[in-house]
Amino acid sequence: MSMSQRLRARRSRLAVFLMLIALAGGEFTLRSVLRPNGGNDFATPFVSAARFLHRSNPYAAAGFIDDWHRAGAPAARKIAEAGQYSIYPPVTLLVCAPFAFVSWGAALALYRFLAVASYLALIYALARRIGNGWASPMRLGFVAFALALTSVHAGIYQGNLSVLAFTLCAAALLFAERKHETVAGVLLALGCCLKPTSAPAIVLVLLLYGRRRTLFVALSTGIAIAGAALLQMAGVDPAWKLDYQDNLKFMFGPLGGASFITASEGRFDLLNLQVPMYAMLPSAFAANAAAWTISALLGGIWLYLFLASGAGSRAWDWSAIGAISLIGLLPVYQRNYNIAVVLFALQWAFQSLHLPTAKAVLLLCGFFLFPGEALIRNLGASASLRNNLWWNVLVMSQATWAVVAIVCLLLCSQYNQRSRAAAMLRQ
Repeated sequence: MSMSQRLRARRSRLAVFLMLIALAGGEFTLRSVLRPNGGNDFATPFVSAARFLHRSNPYAAAGFIDDWHRAGAPAARKIAEAGQYSIYPPVTLLVCAPFAFVSWGAALALYRFLAVASYLALIYALARRIGNGWASPMRLGFVAFALALTSVHAGIYQGNLSVLAFTLCAAALLFAERKHETVAGVLLALGCCLKPTSAPAIVLVLLLYGRRRTLFVALSTGIAIAGAALLQMAGVDPAWKLDYQDNLKFMFGPLGGASFITASEGRFDLLNLQVPMYAMLPSAFAANAAAWTISALLGGIWLYLFLASGAGSRAWDWSAIGAISLIGLLPVYQRNYNIAVVLFALQWAFQSLHLPTAKAVLLLCGFFLFPGEALIRNLGASASLRNNLWWNVLVMSQATWAVVAIVCLLLCSQYNQRSRAAAMLRQ
């Protein structure tokens, strides 16, 4: 092939990838920002934070809709019953308090702006680690893939706190890698306060990589936020404690939005392993035990491979970071919005596409480019199979099994790295 032919082929590839980015960017904009009538998930922390500011009970379900409408929500807008039972702890309400100084519409627009801006900044930061320059097909492919993740679209559209919590924790990881540990610690604390389940995997990574100052700053900041939140709650009627307990019972009970034992098909929006386990083992205790056992097994293998390969003494291993971040989704309540952590696995896959495991990871991540189970439910295709065991276990829980499969592939990558390192030492 002549030089001119190679140049034309390169330009053609570049044009294709730029078109993919344009399409993915259009989908991202239309589904996350321009769709009307979103923000229902943001209503819960917004109303609770407004009550928190005025030292009224943030956890009373009574009057929730009225308070929301008084704050500027359209009079015709309603919210599901589950959204009226707030389970956000006081530290989350303190971090969300600035949103409550403005009207509902302005607060939702501000949250979406922060979520979109931080997510795009994260894509940019991770993409710079892939390929050689912005003409690299792998770098452009990563950008297009990241923009097309439908769970992120849904999270931004509904104003779910998980999107901003993830970007804050991911930013903390990137700042800590560059030894900007004070900034990293503050960001980690904010992300953890917004969504406590988003941070444990990041904390473990920072601990194993010896970023103790980052963790100290995060702990100090978290304690300060908790102290301020509890001081504010001291002026609230003590009945809030009972209401909070009742809300937790409701949310994780048969009618709650966080429940895997509910008869509602909305349970398939959850990523945690309890959902398919409960379909196989119709006992909440057994489902929890199975989910935690599988997660602990995967986590134990991850820790052994991480320590055995000496990864903590080298540049950060993004396949390992991706694996533990995804393992963290499996044992506790997680909605599909939290699948954004797959970006770490995607970054490694696009960096390592010469490896069969990386190609397989990329293929499995395709499950997150389409709202599969949501489409099935919305089209009514699951109604006639509602009581079919394998339909519920395999098809409706497809995203959960994709996460498990990706984790296994990333663990294989860690094992192969350990084997290569051992072979080099023997030489």
